[in-house]
Amino acid sequence: MRDYLVELRDKKGLTQRDVSSKLGISESYYNMIEHGARQKDMSIVLLYELSLIFKISLKSLVDKELNFIKRRINV
Repeated sequence: MRDYLVELRDKKGLTQRDVSSKLGISESYYNMIEHGARQKDMSIVLLYELSLIFKISLKSLVDKELNFIKRRINV
């Protein structure tokens, strides 16, 4: 699970519906992204869009995603 996305979303007071609407995707698809079931290798475009939504630097978001990947593959 991408806990960092849940934390960022909660800090901004956004729902999954809010974020998915801003991304132009379904709420269920965004839910799967947060849970790691989709976008296992998240695209830079999606990371960039999320950085704009959460008002966080792209580098910070990439670092969070890299930590998620490292945990997923136990590195």
